[in-house]
Amino acid sequence: MILMGQRDARLLRRLFDTESRYYRLEFVKLDLDGGRTGIAVGFRDVDAVVRNEMVAQKTLREAVAAANAANRAKSNFLSSMSHEMRTPLNAIIGLDTLLLKNPALPEEVHEQAEKIGISARHLLELINNILDMNRIDEGTLALHEEPFSLRDTIELVNAIIQNHCDEKGLAYRSSFVGKLDDFYVGDELNVKRVLINVLGNAAKYTIPPGTVSFTAEQTDILEGRHILIVEDMELNAEIVADLLEMEGMTSDWAENGRIAVEMFSEKPEHSYDAILMDLRMPVMDGLESARRIRSLDRPDAKTVHPSWP
Repeated sequence: MILMGQRDARLLRRLFDTESRYYRLEFVKLDLDGGRTGIAVGFRDVDAVVRNEMVAQKTLREAVAAANAANRAKSNFLSSMSHEMRTPLNAIIGLDTLLLKNPALPEEVHEQAEKIGISARHLLELINNILDMNRIDEGTLALHEEPFSLRDTIELVNAIIQNHCDEKGLAYRSSFVGKLDDFYVGDELNVKRVLINVLGNAAKYTIPPGTVSFTAEQTDILEGRHILIVEDMELNAEIVADLLEMEGMTSDWAENGRIAVEMFSEKPEHSYDAILMDLRMPVMDGLESARRIRSLDRPDAKTVHPSWP
């Protein structure tokens, strides 16, 4: 009678002339009656299983190597193309700068040359974005903390967005509320990118004739603000909620636009100070949700601040 067994397994490769096969050996320690101990040995042919695993591992290694090679080739290509594109673009910016220094330049031509310079610098930033994507992939992207003029940055962004709105037949309004400090410390380039992306999306999805409005306001006290996060990816919503909590704000989460409308409608007036709205979501997207919230018959529906990714 077997009272207890301990099992051990080993893989054995046996050579048959010029061909080898894989077997699985199992050793079982047996505790028998009367204090006796025995060992049972068994084996089975696992050659096909082992060889399939070896092929799968080889295929995986080759796939990883190919992916790494493709990623390196992509990075090299983007870096090379970015350099080739920046060279003539820098020449355009330089010539535009020289042109603007000409005191005899007619006013209309001067305004057009300023727009050329603004657009060229924006294009240069887009090209630099490509390099930053490479740095993100390589884990070498760093944020810079340097003093910069937020007012100057916003005025540059205004010029770019104004051009977008003019081309689409939209009105663009930008204003400052209260007094902004002369300088702030941060990454000016990334602040500019965020503003251009947000306002660019606003211009893109506004139906003409419409208005895109942007207000810059310095807020010293963040605590106590209540934010509605509208995001279909729960992990993203959790990250945003954690960031808001670090700044002393509370938040609620709606997983799609329809739920956001329902939550906003059911809450007392002025429950939410702002809504962080994703654009693309199932059931109801961010644009339709924003339209329905704005159309609600309550004062805060017209004043709550929406924000787009």
